[in-house]
Amino acid sequence: MTLRRTAMSRLRLRTQLFLATLLTICALTGGLLLIIRHTVIIETDRQVRDGTEDSIRAFEGVQHQRERQLSSSAAMIADLPYLKSLMTTGHAPTIQDASTTYWKLAGSDLFVLAKPDGEVVTLHVTDPGFPPEAAERDLKRSVDQGDTASWWYDNGRLYWVFLRPITAGVGAESRELGILAIGFQVNSSVAQQMALVAQNQIALATDHDVIASTLPQKDEAMLAELIRKSDPQTRPESTEVALETDHYAIASTLLHSALPSPVRCYVMMPLAPIDTFMSRLTRTISVLGVSAVVFGALRSEERRVGKGCRSRWS
Repeated sequence: MTLRRTAMSRLRLRTQLFLATLLTICALTGGLLLIIRHTVIIETDRQVRDGTEDSIRAFEGVQHQRERQLSSSAAMIADLPYLKSLMTTGHAPTIQDASTTYWKLAGSDLFVLAKPDGEVVTLHVTDPGFPPEAAERDLKRSVDQGDTASWWYDNGRLYWVFLRPITAGVGAESRELGILAIGFQVNSSVAQQMALVAQNQIALATDHDVIASTLPQKDEAMLAELIRKSDPQTRPESTEVALETDHYAIASTLLHSALPSPVRCYVMMPLAPIDTFMSRLTRTISVLGVSAVVFGALRSEERRVGKGCRSRWS
């Protein structure tokens, strides 16, 4: 009876030691995974923030490059004698037909000629869908604000526009013949340039529409829906979002707030590679933990068997 009690006590002691070892290894494994996951999250946030800043710098670089080009073109074209004589006709069809040459000369995505009162008589765009009514509305707003450069937006199309008066005469005899506006479109090509710098996905969006992005079409549509449903006032600077084809860490920054619809730049880092890495790492650490428990149990059994053999021989 005494020997049985002693054996039972030893069994309970070994079981307790085994469970304590198992709990210790599980705690260490879980703690290690939490530390690694936290480190990965911090690094991901840093990369997304850096990508956002790089994207803004890329956008500003594109903007400044086009600004120099189009500002010079606008000043040169507005001073051409034939254009001035064309504007004196005041005949919209004639001006529209003859203005194609000047549009090609400007090399712009948008070309507008208007009367001094802001009535648009010519509108050329490389991407059809920007209506004359929108051009006239934005032109009047820009003129009223005294802008020489302005953002025009309508129906998912965003333009950075430069304005120049078309005048005849000099000094006191100077009179305004009309207004010239030329601009470049912020579209998928601009988003691609930003994405190359950020090395992540890019989306340019208002509070209601995605203007341009490098996302797959399904992801772009889903992002637009999420933006429409979210409150701009409470929208977090960075978060995670699951779209149709991937899971992203996302951060945004306001590009321009002076528009009727402010434009934001979203930088999205795909998390699928990180999720795959974390899954592999979790499996590896779990296997190592289980192996340590099994190895510890086997070593304990070997010691028990060894002690039993020595006891019998003694």
